[in-house]
Amino acid sequence: WIVTHAHPDYPDSSFLVGVGACDTAGAREAEWREAAYHRACAEIASQIRSRVESRWNEKTESTRRDASGSTRSDFTTRKSLRSVEFLEGVKIADTYLDPDSGVYYVLCVLDVQAFSRNLEIRLRETLTERKAIIARLLSARKRRAWQEVVSLFSALGRAKEKINRDTALLGVLDPPAAVRIASVRHDAPPDPRVDFSVELKLVSGGSQRALPGRPLSSPLLVRAQVRVFGETRRKGEPLPGFPLTIDADPAGALFSPEQALTDAEGCAAFSVTRVPLKSGPLTVTVSADLPAGARLFGLDPTLRVRIPIVGYHNLRLGLIAAMSERDRAGGAWVLERLTRAFTEVGPIRDRCFLILGDGMESLLDRFSTEDLVIVVWLNVDLFVPDPLPDVFSAEARLRVRLWSPLLKRWFPAGDEFKATAVGEDPLSAAESALLQAAGGAVYSVREAVSDLLRAGAGSKDTTPEELGAVRLNPL
Repeated sequence: WIVTHAHPDYPDSSFLVGVGACDTAGAREAEWREAAYHRACAEIASQIRSRVESRWNEKTESTRRDASGSTRSDFTTRKSLRSVEFLEGVKIADTYLDPDSGVYYVLCVLDVQAFSRNLEIRLRETLTERKAIIARLLSARKRRAWQEVVSLFSALGRAKEKINRDTALLGVLDPPAAVRIASVRHDAPPDPRVDFSVELKLVSGGSQRALPGRPLSSPLLVRAQVRVFGETRRKGEPLPGFPLTIDADPAGALFSPEQALTDAEGCAAFSVTRVPLKSGPLTVTVSADLPAGARLFGLDPTLRVRIPIVGYHNLRLGLIAAMSERDRAGGAWVLERLTRAFTEVGPIRDRCFLILGDGMESLLDRFSTEDLVIVVWLNVDLFVPDPLPDVFSAEARLRVRLWSPLLKRWFPAGDEFKATAVGEDPLSAAESALLQAAGGAVYSVREAVSDLLRAGAGSKDTTPEELGAVRLNPL
């Protein structure tokens, strides 16, 4: 029987035979015995499946022009037969352990007549169960108890899949019994009409942007609701206790929680505690965590939310120069020199502003989440050193910080930068001192921006948290 997969005590007319084998080397006895048994069961299931699929192919050919319902049921049956869990009554008829190879063989048999009798009994029980489910479903639908209605439709779908599978098995193993079951199914009540839809709506949290590897600032609030066909004036009714699951593409996002039940208002909140490190679109999918039976009736809604992940390498540079009111006369001149100096960090010529006195907060609000703002506070003092009345000296003091509108945070860009220079006139002395101080600041700003770039790319060197927020101490 190891070679022929047949045994004289178990003729093919009454039994299905399967042989399983497993190498015993390096495994415990319980493990290789169980593995060989499952492989023998899988061979028996394969024989049944081939018979059912052959019949399914013939039926599909003859009902090609029928409604999609029958084809869908057949497909469900074919899919469910991929598992061997439906096999009951498989017995071990013989075993053999090869002393030379160490391979363990097991012969399993299935009594077709006994299996068919049990299958018919199980089918009648499932049909009775289906009838009770339909009665409870119609009662719940009348009361508009939507949570119970959806749950009962799921149970009805599972019963329907089970009936389709067992009927297909009975049809190839015991055709007369299948005819008897067909008459019972003919008298059974039809499936209730699905006159409503289950919808998932995004209440809040969709209009957000994220940085790579960072959390979203607000949770995604999702509402599950029921809308009855034809009731145009009625708003969607909340669906409490509805199970929802959240997932994302591409992978790498973390959620809290990953599964949730809706509250009395039909709402569930999901916090995105970490988005993937790669910038680009993040598609978050919220779906109903229901048994497969609900899909037969289209009660498995899905909601997709697209959230852009903005990497630091996408940020645009801006420049703000902050001076006191007494320096109003030289403000435009100073801004032009600073813009020229900080262009070494990145293109900012068309995104530079001057602040004299107050007004910093209102100007910062004008930048978008795609901006990174270089803010410079500065003083330039002129004096005539004694005893050289024809030589002018100037001192420039700068303090620089980076502002991220996306994070709503300040980041350091070095300490105070100071430079002193002399010239034949006040303007040349002030320009020389300002450019020297700005030169030191440019190097520090370039390093700070580089740190932010590495943090946004998920570098192990530094993170936005390690960079830290700073207290402002403008000049």
